[in-house]
Amino acid sequence: MIEKSCNRRVVDHFLNPVRHVWSSPVAARYAGDRRRQSHGRRRRRRFRRGGPARLLAMLQDDHPGSTLSSRAISGDTTQDLINKQLDAAVADLKGAPEGNWKLALVCSGSNDLFGLYAGDTCTEWYPDLEICEREELGMAHDNLNTILAALEATGAELFIALLDDQTKRPVIANFALRNATFPGITDEEVPRMSDQIEIYNGWAQTHGATHGASLV
Repeated sequence: MIEKSCNRRVVDHFLNPVRHVWSSPVAARYAGDRRRQSHGRRRRRRFRRGGPARLLAMLQDDHPGSTLSSRAISGDTTQDLINKQLDAAVADLKGAPEGNWKLALVCSGSNDLFGLYAGDTCTEWYPDLEICEREELGMAHDNLNTILAALEATGAELFIALLDDQTKRPVIANFALRNATFPGITDEEVPRMSDQIEIYNGWAQTHGATHGASLV
């Protein structure tokens, strides 16, 4: 299960422990938001090289008969993932052919951060930005735990990808591009977003350890 467009780095790290340790077909499940797919034609090409199609082709090379289902929806947050994708992903895993090695790959949280700083939630509902970050991203952390718990209950082996620092992406680092794409994200908020990514990744590691997920 994948939320966010897991890139080639994530796919390669996911495949390394998978490709040669199991002889049976693999049932991999992919869901999430595909954030990077939405920023232009070049990024869409990169997604296709590093995303579901590439993952399935490489799995089938080593594990003929492997299957992959994608539940990814562009723009989804962790809450959207729970509301719109999680039940279907769980059903996919439970319905995997007997004897298949069930895998769930989770990449989540990217849109939670973009939505927090690009939208008006903090200014409309909270007295200051620090409280907003704590409350809103605290919900994202809880959502991640819910997602992993539901997937763990299917008996699937879990993998979770840590977020890259989104503030290093051109869409944020380049002022003109950021102003055109996410005008609500201010210069003051950029370093705060970077700090929150570290916090989120810390929670991902904690929840991953709780639910036996490998980090990629």
